[in-house]
Amino acid sequence: MHLILVDSSPAQRAFIASALADRAARLSTLGCADAAAGLVTTSAGNNGQGSADGITVLLVNCAQEEASGLALLRRIRANAQFATMPAILLTPAVSDGALEYLIPAALELGARYALPDDGDAEALRFVIDALRDDAARNATRADETAGGRRQLCAASFAVRSLNDAKCLAPVLAAATSRHSAAVLGISELLINSIEHGNLGISYARKKELMLQGRWREEIERRSALPENGHKRVRIRLRRTADGAYIQISDEGPGFDWRQYLEFDTRRANDPNGRGIAVARMTSFDSLDYLGGGNVVVARIKAPICSKDTKS
Repeated sequence: MHLILVDSSPAQRAFIASALADRAARLSTLGCADAAAGLVTTSAGNNGQGSADGITVLLVNCAQEEASGLALLRRIRANAQFATMPAILLTPAVSDGALEYLIPAALELGARYALPDDGDAEALRFVIDALRDDAARNATRADETAGGRRQLCAASFAVRSLNDAKCLAPVLAAATSRHSAAVLGISELLINSIEHGNLGISYARKKELMLQGRWREEIERRSALPENGHKRVRIRLRRTADGAYIQISDEGPGFDWRQYLEFDTRRANDPNGRGIAVARMTSFDSLDYLGGGNVVVARIKAPICSKDTKS
């Protein structure tokens, strides 16, 4: 993994470099956004399209002296080659009003996480590990699903476990017009349906479990309970001339989904709670929750080969 850190503060660069020294095969620290843009375009990393060890991850402070972090993200995203490169936004100590603009804008530009630049080394390591895991899963499944993407026009699935979800997400994403972006959003929706819907893990409880490193252990424990053995998350895929539609339903009571469609600065320091907002802004053209919130329909425009969907 190649980490590119952009921060005008030498002290902050030194702190982050120390915190992530064991997470990256290569770490570049820069104080200038222009230099970072040049390094990204010449980086040997494959930007998440291959193995986890080969990805390039950008960490950028949104308050740069010569060019803002948002401007740097826009400049990089303008090049289709780097459209899906993982990015982490570091936010300075500013007002809530400023954060309400900065963080959603960064998420719309494809930033995967937004973290305060206040010296939380554990949070930095957590998100880097999460990005590495995502890249490994995507690399494993991409080649396996590519061949069948044009033939998959309508299908139904049912999943029970996190492993089921991780296996299915690339299959569903392969039927859309943008695999790399879609697989992340689909994974988020499937995992939410399993953990929060079928297994009843609350937002607060998930936060606690993640901070303790016991989230997966609790998922497995609850999945083994007799009352949860029959529960499934059900998925329906439909491709038409105007797009791919993915409906995901769980057996839970639903939730107040409205508060998670947009990024809330009150959750800025939490390890969870931003997945739905990121998925809505970066993975899908529309995301609609139905009823009490235990059914969601995601749409991605322009299927890969629209002529295949005429039948």
